[in-house]
Amino acid sequence: MDTGELLSFTKDGHQIWARYHDSGKEYIKNPITCIDVHQKRSEYVVVGHDRGQLILIDTTETKKVVKKINDHHKNSAVVNVKFCDWIKERNLEDVLQ
Repeated sequence: MDTGELLSFTKDGHQIWARYHDSGKEYIKNPITCIDVHQKRSEYVVVGHDRGQLILIDTTETKKVVKKINDHHKNSAVVNVKFCDWIKERNLEDVLQ
């Protein structure tokens, strides 16, 4: 699908539970190229688009966007996104264990 639409399904996978599609002109025929779900807060989903946009969505409120970045490497596809568990004060050795 090249519409840039994100679909959420019910647990059994038979019905669409919610759909998100940004109405901005930059999302017309702009497919989603990657997606990640937050490992601790599964209601948060980040998606990357073919033309470089990034969108953070709260799946409990799909009618609005938490954060939108429209100018991230404009017209370059986002091919990978990942939530990071980053705590500034954390010791590097703790992360590597």
